[in-house]
Amino acid sequence: MTTLAYPPVARSSQGGVGHGLSFGGVLKSEWIKTRSLRSTWWCGLLLLGLSAVYTALLAASFSRSTGSVELSQMTAADGYLVDLVNNGLAVVGEVVALVFGSLMATTEYASGSIRSTLSAVPRRGLVIAGKSAVVALFMAVSAAVSLLVGVAISMAVLDTSAYSFGADAVKMACGIIAYIVLTGLVGLGIGFLLRSSAGAIAGGVGFYMVVPAVLMSLPHSELITSLVQLHPGYAGQLVYALSSTIVSEDGQPLLGGYWGGMACLVVWGAAAVAAGYAVFRKRDA
Repeated sequence: MTTLAYPPVARSSQGGVGHGLSFGGVLKSEWIKTRSLRSTWWCGLLLLGLSAVYTALLAASFSRSTGSVELSQMTAADGYLVDLVNNGLAVVGEVVALVFGSLMATTEYASGSIRSTLSAVPRRGLVIAGKSAVVALFMAVSAAVSLLVGVAISMAVLDTSAYSFGADAVKMACGIIAYIVLTGLVGLGIGFLLRSSAGAIAGGVGFYMVVPAVLMSLPHSELITSLVQLHPGYAGQLVYALSSTIVSEDGQPLLGGYWGGMACLVVWGAAAVAAGYAVFRKRDA
């Protein structure tokens, strides 16, 4: 009988292939994969383009319906133009962020490349951390650029150079960026939970747009009002608009204000990623 001789397999001192990879290496790998996808750049362009169009239309509407003296006073108020831009950026941004975050999780499952990823990086926590960082960085930069372009467009349409960028403007600018980033992380978590691009996108958009509508259609009660206020879409109003359209019986938002809304968004983002990781680490690729 002939005995087949196999060459010895070198074993990593870390316990397996990929265990010695640093987070920086994983992050670089995830970014290379992400930037090679056309959907990445489409998401960025859609966020910039659609929010710019929405801002231009809204600014034009204000310009036609408001007197020049009153308009000059309004635009000089702290944060007015940022608030104007945020109206459209929040609506467009939450959809784009949900789509981008979902695709970051589901694209590799659709192509089967998730097996190669896990072969190179067996530590699944490192994989989801790298994807979370890429989602956060890409959406933060996209939101910031879209905000700056929107402010420039609104100033041009309103034909004004009088603009105050004070404390409220800074808070709202940081708020809209945080809102879009954390919405992207919610999309990422849903993507890992469902592993289907269509299912994750539909689930995310349904959660952000349909669930509040269903809750609002139920008989009014303080419990329903509280549930609506805890929804990320309404918590986000406290950080990118410094107010909320839904308040409790005492006339105040349940979460209090800016930092309460921010804390609620962080909890939603962290919970979604944690739930996605819990499923990701137990399922086969």
